[in-house]
Parts: sequence; C-alpha cells; structure tokens
Amino acid sequence: MAYSLQQSPGEYTPVFNPLTFVTRETDTAITSAANFRYLCEVLVGGSVVAKLKAPIRYGSANNEAVFNITEILASYVGTDFTPPSAAAIARQPRITEWSARFGYENGTVPTETTGVVNFNNKFSWAACLPIYDYPTFQVADYLTASGGTAGAKFLNTIRRRRVQPSELHTLHALFGTDTANKVFEFKAYGPTGTLLDTETKTHTYASTADRLLAVDCTFEDVGFSVGWPDVSYYTVQCWPSGFTGKASEVYRFDLYQECSKYEPVTLHFLNTLGGFDSYTFTKRTVERLTAEKKTYQADPFNYTAGAYSYDLKTGGVQNFNTSITEEWELNTDWLTDDEVLLIKQLEFSPVVYMGSNWASLEKVVLPGTEFERRYNRDGLVQYTVRMRRALVDRRQRL
Repeated sequence: MAYSLQQSPGEYTPVFNPLTFVTRETDTAITSAANFRYLCEVLVGGSVVAKLKAPIRYGSANNEAVFNITEILASYVGTDFTPPSAAAIARQPRITEWSARFGYENGTVPTETTGVVNFNNKFSWAACLPIYDYPTFQVADYLTASGGTAGAKFLNTIRRRRVQPSELHTLHALFGTDTANKVFEFKAYGPTGTLLDTETKTHTYASTADRLLAVDCTFEDVGFSVGWPDVSYYTVQCWPSGFTGKASEVYRFDLYQECSKYEPVTLHFLNTLGGFDSYTFTKRTVERLTAEKKTYQADPFNYTAGAYSYDLKTGGVQNFNTSITEEWELNTDWLTDDEVLLIKQLEFSPVVYMGSNWASLEKVVLPGTEFERRYNRDGLVQYTVRMRRALVDRRQRL
C-alpha cells in the first residue's frame, strides 16, 4: 500500500480561498475492491468535525481523488473584530488550528481505514484573496516568524497612512508557530526625522490563538512622551521576542491636524487579507430616515348610547407598526490613489463597525453594490459612501 497526498495546502492558508487535497493510492488491490472510496476527516480542536468520502475522480489515470475543505473550515473561522483597549494588544478570533486524516473505505460491506496519512497542526485565517491575486499570493510575505524572513507585512491594505492624532487605527499581524512573546515597537519622529521617543508593548504568548494579533496604533493611545505637533510621524514594527532580526516591515503613520465643522465618523472594516482597516470621514454627513409603516382601516363611526356617528378623532387609517431605518451619506476628504483602495475595500467588506472609541463600536452595513475607480488630473479624488445602521428603530406599536 502506498497512499500519498499529491497536493496539499500550506501551513498557513487563507480560509476563504480553495483548500484542496489530491490523494492517491497506488495499490490496485485496494482501489479495485468493491465500493472503494477515498476518505478525509477534518479535525478542529482535536475533534472530527466533518468526514468526506470521494470516489476516484472521473478520468484520473492515477486513481486520484480531490477534496476541498474550504466551506468546512470557514465555519470555524470567525470574521469578527476584537478591539484592543487603548494602547493594548488583542488576540483575534479570525484564525483556527486544524488537522486532516486520510484513508479509504472498501469491501462488500464497506469498512473504513482511517489515519493512513495525517496532515496535522495547520492554521487558516479569515482572508479571502481576490481570484486574480491568489495564484501568486505568498503567505511568507505576511508571516512574522522566528524561522521566516525579515520584513513581513501587516495584514492591512496599504503600507502607509496619513492620520490625525485622535483617529482610531489598528495594525494586524500574523505570527508563526514559535511560542515566544510578541513585541510591538513604536517610534516617534520629528519633522527632520529625529527620533524623539520609543515605546515598546509586549503580548504574552499563551496558546495558538496568539497567532493573529491586533495592536492599537492610535497616536494619542500609544503613550509617547511627546505629542503633536512636535511629532511629525511615527512607526510600528513587531517581532517574536528574541528575534529582532526577523522583524516585520516598518509601518509609518504621518500625522496632520485638521479643524472641521463636521462630526467625524470612523468606520472599521474587514479587508481581504483578514485584517481590519479604519477610515475616518471628516466631511459633510447627511442623515436620512426611512420608515416602513403598517396600517389598518379603523371604523370611522363611534357608538354611544342612542347615537351612532362619525368620530373624527379615532376613525380612519391607523398606523399600528412603524420601523425606522437610519442611513448616512458619508463624504471622504481628498484621497490619494492608495487611499482609494481603502474605500474599495470598505464598500464590499462583509463586516463593518462604526465608532471613535474601542469600547463602544456599533455594527453597520454598507448597501452599495458598485464602485468606480476614478482618477483626477492632480491625483486626488473624493468619494461618497452610503452607510446604514444595522439596528432598526421602532415607534410605539398600537
């Protein structure tokens, strides 16, 4: 018997892209037996959560079968965001550890043989790479690990941000299988590039759930000893403790301050890399309320002793159930080409929160179904985004 995996996913995989195995058994005495089928068991948390069976794929010259476990694992990987408290680091629920066992069944009365090949201790996180990018996607480009290469990217859409001191922002880092604590280093710089202050935050490793972390990068939360306008920009970098030579990219935030007569609105949204980005709308916001009213026709007459007549106060059409949907029209500032990518990600993100405080985020939805990439001659454009609050308000029910 020679059972093997001809194709298998890597150690870290984006869960919403194909997770496929190609299996082969070369012993024809096994594959030609009655009722032969390949077997795949998927395990999460050490327990079998699914068992798949597949016949030899039609047309396969090598008696192979194909298993795709994407939909199974996607059910065990969350898409929610666990916000860090101010100046803190938070583990994220959007990653899971899993294994797979392979075997077969055959015989007149089919008998299962499991665990012929084991595929253990793999990780999938809530990324969904665009179909055109996935074939060339390299996990190593985003995996900060003691055994990896230096310069791994954060799971954020663009590589540099322009922000105001009070704007909420996070960076999301994917870490390797080492059990070291995770270090995040913040550095503040003056206008001429002079280093003004360094702050270091450490996340204590506890379990495999610490593979995906979010760190609060809000300037006013970091704890620098100097503030705006003395600080012109600040950077963030992370690494497994003891492995500074394997540190991530240096992510830069450029500071600016703008006075606006409008109340800022900050949205936090899941991106295709499985991290969360944030964008603050600082221009005019238009609020629109849409009501759905259910009515009935009340008797326009009123009966009293000895009289039956029109009653203008109680008769006629009555609203007995009113629900109210609140929608906002948000307008961006002038955007660079890179910043436009944030709006593109936001428009189609399945998970969006609103809030200017990590402790009080609110779930919202974006009903838009189209996005037009625009270019102006000077390289700056503005966008309008429609946002709907997820909770429907109500009035008194009659």
